[in-house]
Amino acid sequence: MIGLAFLLLDLMRRIAAPRELVLGRVPHTTHYTTLTSHPEAAPVPGLLICQVEGALLFANALNVQAAILQRVAAAKPPPMAVVVDLAATPALDFTAVEMLDELTGQLAERGICLELVALTDSEWDALVRRGLSARHDNLSSHHTLQEAVDWLARHPAPTAGRPAVLGLE
Repeated sequence: MIGLAFLLLDLMRRIAAPRELVLGRVPHTTHYTTLTSHPEAAPVPGLLICQVEGALLFANALNVQAAILQRVAAAKPPPMAVVVDLAATPALDFTAVEMLDELTGQLAERGICLELVALTDSEWDALVRRGLSARHDNLSSHHTLQEAVDWLARHPAPTAGRPAVLGLE
């Protein structure tokens, strides 16, 4: 019985605070991995690449939003785009869709694009039905991280006081 209680507490902790990791690219590859556990990986200049591990639900969506905004505020210089990899996110609920809407607007106010990676068709349809793609011209969806990075390299968005270039090799 005690083991079951600890299991439920651990599950609640994981749901409330999914891991939100910053990713970088392994040099001379198209492989992206966590910066903290792989010292050979390097941030992609001009981008903040995050990965959410766990479902995005009412219990944690605002925590994830706050974590991403804190990373944006701490970045020097600020990124021209935030790329959120959702490949390790098995589910998005209505609250998560609302959070992505709000996050897209908050980033747009700072001149920053939001690129979503690995959304399922039904998840993208939920965002479209909510009107996100119509309301925010700074929101895009891609199948892979490399696809998002390549797209941003071809379509850089100039931002106040910053050049419209990505430092990609």
